[in-house]
Amino acid sequence: MEACDNAQISGYSSATTLTDIYYLARRQLDRPHALNAVKICVETFTICAVNLDTVLYALHLPGLDFEDNIQVACAVRYRCTHIVTRDVKEFSSSPIRVLTPTALLQELP
Repeated sequence: MEACDNAQISGYSSATTLTDIYYLARRQLDRPHALNAVKICVETFTICAVNLDTVLYALHLPGLDFEDNIQVACAVRYRCTHIVTRDVKEFSSSPIRVLTPTALLQELP
């Protein structure tokens, strides 16, 4: 997020990820803090729409996890150059280069 704030990279997030962020934050925090976490993401990242075309593309991707395939479909649709995740193995069939957050930070100027 800091790299986005510093204009070192342009960050993207799928709209479906925002519901996951809210859910995870809400399990640990109160509603206002969970909503604030979503607000920070909306202010930091370009939010990728998940529409019928995205879902249909994701359904045909070879990855075993549908949620991950949605991420790949969004990345392709929005012409992203990298997917950043701690779970690189799940994205082994991605046509988009996949990096861990640590690897991304090592590549930043």
